[in-house]
Amino acid sequence: MSGLHIHNNHTGIWIAGASNVVVHDCIIDHNFRTGIRICAGAHRIRVADTRSEANDDGLGCDDSESDGFNTDASTSDIVFERVSAVGNSQDGFDFKSPNVTLLQAISRDNGCSGVKVQAGGYLENVLVEYNTVGINAAAPAGGTTVLQNCTLSQNDLGVRALGTGNTLMMRNCIVTGPGKALSYNSPVQLIEHHNILYRPLSTDRLIVHEDPNGETLYSGDGVNSGQWQRESGQGQETLPLPRSSIPSVANRW
Repeated sequence: MSGLHIHNNHTGIWIAGASNVVVHDCIIDHNFRTGIRICAGAHRIRVADTRSEANDDGLGCDDSESDGFNTDASTSDIVFERVSAVGNSQDGFDFKSPNVTLLQAISRDNGCSGVKVQAGGYLENVLVEYNTVGINAAAPAGGTTVLQNCTLSQNDLGVRALGTGNTLMMRNCIVTGPGKALSYNSPVQLIEHHNILYRPLSTDRLIVHEDPNGETLYSGDGVNSGQWQRESGQGQETLPLPRSSIPSVANRW
């Protein structure tokens, strides 16, 4: 499917049980539910150079399915490249399929999560901005989510990692905004290094580690002083710089 403009439907494109499908150079907007939904065992799906915008069922973030793009748990071998999800009433990207790949994408101004990864995946060169949560990362035990060379800006919360026995690997990313840069719970194995994490006040909570006994908070000052690295074993070359001092990190790691 190529060169399509799909708008004002219930769902833009529904890919159910199919394989070897390519969608590229399409615009999908102002549908009542999701722009592109991939479900019912579909596999080997590629979506490239496609925009999914302003899909809205009027429910906001209230248990709706008006995502820019979503995949269900039965799907596999799904790749999105140079795609954008803007102004959708729920998530920009909602991925339940295992090990989804998202490359050179944009998620902006969506009502809930910019990107929700629920069964592991690989995200590289993704811009996520002005969402409620930038990236929601989870996976079953043994699963891994990798964030590499990503920029998260002006989300209420940058990265949230939940699960038990899964891994979040975060490297060479910039996370900046008014709220926490990173929140994760204790059963998640975190691998974090060579990132820039910033919020305006260096004394505010920047990283939050949640465990059954409560929260351990790390501020920008705590990162700068080495407290975060000493206590967590993470944070090699991670910096809490003000935005005016942020260099390009494309080749830092």
